[in-house]
Amino acid sequence: SERGGRVTVTRTNVVITLAPYFFPLYTFAVLALYWLSRLADLRGAEGWLVLLAGATFAFHLLLTFIFLQSDQDDIREQGAIFSYPLIYLFNVVFAALLVGVLLSEEMDYVRFLAGGIIKSIDMVRRAMGMAAGLAQGL
Repeated sequence: SERGGRVTVTRTNVVITLAPYFFPLYTFAVLALYWLSRLADLRGAEGWLVLLAGATFAFHLLLTFIFLQSDQDDIREQGAIFSYPLIYLFNVVFAALLVGVLLSEEMDYVRFLAGGIIKSIDMVRRAMGMAAGLAQGL
């Protein structure tokens, strides 16, 4: 139909209603394949599955962003003030879980966080320097 798909239910809860926005189904399928490849000791497949997991999660985030741009009945029913932060929180938690599962052997979280903070501070300093330069030119 022109309005998209629709499912009618008699009873539901918030998690079930908002799950399509924060549960990346395709990424979970790839993670299952990743775990199976590790059990089967298929080292050659791991890199490709990590890439595919990242791609499917990016696809999920893109579709979520696109869908949230339009008026969604389930978001309206649950309340946008409640739904948007919940969707954001669950997606951030899943992203951290994804990184933890896929890169746990190679990743030092403290170094990763420290590097991110240092790079963020550096980026803000550069932006402020550029803004100051532009302001002096006026």
